[in-house]
Amino acid sequence: VLVSLDMQNLASRWGRIIPLGDETSSDYTLVVPLFGDPKYFRNGDYLARFRDRTLLAVNVDGPKMKRFVAELREAGWRVHASRLTGRVSCPEIVLDALRSVETEYVIRIDGDTTSVEDPGRAVAAARAAGADLCSVKITVSRRQTLIEKLQAVEYDMSMLGRHNRAWMTSGACMIARTSSLRAILSSHSFWFPGEDIETGVIAKHFRLAVRHVDIRFYTDAPETFRAWLRQRRMWWSGSFRMAFVNADQTLRFPLTFAYTVCVV
Repeated sequence: VLVSLDMQNLASRWGRIIPLGDETSSDYTLVVPLFGDPKYFRNGDYLARFRDRTLLAVNVDGPKMKRFVAELREAGWRVHASRLTGRVSCPEIVLDALRSVETEYVIRIDGDTTSVEDPGRAVAAARAAGADLCSVKITVSRRQTLIEKLQAVEYDMSMLGRHNRAWMTSGACMIARTSSLRAILSSHSFWFPGEDIETGVIAKHFRLAVRHVDIRFYTDAPETFRAWLRQRRMWWSGSFRMAFVNADQTLRFPLTFAYTVCVV
């Protein structure tokens, strides 16, 4: 059963993807949600190339994060300081930060994610296609330990599936029309596990134009089996919520529903 479901990737060559063109755009903002600890901000060197188009969305929930905001601003970064309480998650911080965004498009990107290609080309391609929300290809940035190499193969296989299921967005990076992302996140549960996929499900529910842009971003992956297991336990809880708690929505994707409920 697993093999037959994974064989869907053979159909990825006929998926509706948006290729990158030569045109680029500067009408976008890179929004980086940061909370809990400053150590999660690891792609500063990469984002420095786009400093004028970057917004660091930091949740100030203690003295350490307050000092972190001050240091960032002193270093010349544009910062949106949130003061959210309770069980804070990335979509909640991003929604709060969108109040400070005036560009037509926004790229939500994690603090450990980078790209080689110009993200402005992806924004220009998304705009030309009239897309409201776009998934992108996420690749493991470091491939040294055994578990990193296994995840790298897994990620590469999984990304092909987005040619046909573009709504399976990743928290590491996604591209959206700013107005559309505001509408999506205003209906979001803010539940942390599985929150990225929920974004795509809500977009499909509202019949927005959800596409896949063929640009590759690189992100960190767990370096040890223990760290990998902790990550997957959280992913599994997100899958359970999407499959059972939100079954009324995931039933709209019967193949994914069957895969999650009957196999995983």
